[in-house]
Amino acid sequence: PSKPITDPAALLACIIRYADVHYAREDWLAARDFLSLALEIDPGYPRLLGSLGSIQFQLQEYPAACTTFSAAGRRDPNDPDLQIQLAMVHLKLEHPEAAEEALNRALGLRPDDPTALKLLADSKRDQGRYQEAGAIYGKLINRHSDQVGVFLSLAKCFFKLGDREGTQAALEFVLTLDPNNEIARENLMTLQATGARKQILSRSFVQSSAVHQSDMDN
Repeated sequence: PSKPITDPAALLACIIRYADVHYAREDWLAARDFLSLALEIDPGYPRLLGSLGSIQFQLQEYPAACTTFSAAGRRDPNDPDLQIQLAMVHLKLEHPEAAEEALNRALGLRPDDPTALKLLADSKRDQGRYQEAGAIYGKLINRHSDQVGVFLSLAKCFFKLGDREGTQAALEFVLTLDPNNEIARENLMTLQATGARKQILSRSFVQSSAVHQSDMDN
């Protein structure tokens, strides 16, 4: 029979190997349990904390993932990815302020990170802060001009801010990137129909006013 492993470092390495095996098989529950066991041996291992948080997120165990990523971030405050993962958990928990704090920490470490920028912009958009969101989407477009989702979100910001020309330009650009994009096509058709209707009503009002003025003159 094999001898039991008594050396803590060797035992930790063995447990991590088992966790990796189950993770590769997408057996999230077993991988989570092995990582939890590993953290009993080494509670402050940032890599283990990050891996456990990712599995908890995968299992939709958001409060637990929040605790885990917070601990990982305290252990390794210079890792922007941990802050981004923490922000994603906060967004799932509907904690937008905490999510934005984590994203701002990530961007302080890696200012041009596209994931952090998009999550921050999306959060502000979902809170109705369209001006702020639009400014961040603009930064993303300057660096990544081929992201359909960013242009669709920017179109929404323009629309909510009453910028019809900006909305139309963003939707038309989406169609240059993805000619079959139904969301952009339908919204563009709606926008054009609304604009045409306003023009018709405006012209009808002008013509009607002119007729009444003529009647008065007679």
